Amino acid sequence: MSESTPPTPASTSEPLSAQELGATCRNPQHLLNLVFGERGRLAATVGHGRGLGTLALVLLFGSSLLVLPFGLALAGSGGWRLPALYTGSVLLCWPSLHIVSVYLGCRCQPTQTLVLALLVALVASLFTLGFAPILWFLDQTMRNADSIDAHVIGIVLAAIGLLAGLGELLRMMLKSPLPSTNDVTQVAWLLWAALLVTITWRMARVIGLLP
Repeated sequence: MSESTPPTPASTSEPLSAQELGATCRNPQHLLNLVFGERGRLAATVGHGRGLGTLALVLLFGSSLLVLPFGLALAGSGGWRLPALYTGSVLLCWPSLHIVSVYLGCRCQPTQTLVLALLVALVASLFTLGFAPILWFLDQTMRNADSIDAHVIGIVLAAIGLLAGLGELLRMMLKSPLPSTNDVTQVAWLLWAALLVTITWRMARVIGLLP
């Protein structure tokens, strides 16, 4: 008897289907696999340029909601302002990312650069979701006599989340998901990352995380 052939998995360069994006909307835990397990397909989806409106909404709501537990642990009742730290900062900087990319010859749609920008916010929020129980425990157990309080540790963890998000953007850059991406465009994206860090730092001061 001949052995049955196992189903062929989707190619790592095959764009995500509308059904897969819809499943992510219905089951947010798929975001982890979407971002960290399907990097090649995510890059192909961005490069394909179709269905990105749905993907952008998934990233937008995911980044806004997943940061809330960390926000509550860090800022208590003011934790609802935390979506502004990542998602708000990214949305402020996204127009500059798109315009500079087009100016440098990258033939891209606004939704393509929007997805790349929101990816930074989503990855940062995912990291803070993992940090939230740790920060809550430290806030409950550390006292004023300690040399470093839980708030300071929370700021450091928030910075680590942002760096993780920027690292994920770098991974996507190396995969060159946008048409006509060149070395000059990638340098501009690195400069944009520095701009995003600056705006996020300013946002942290506006929402009261930093003095």
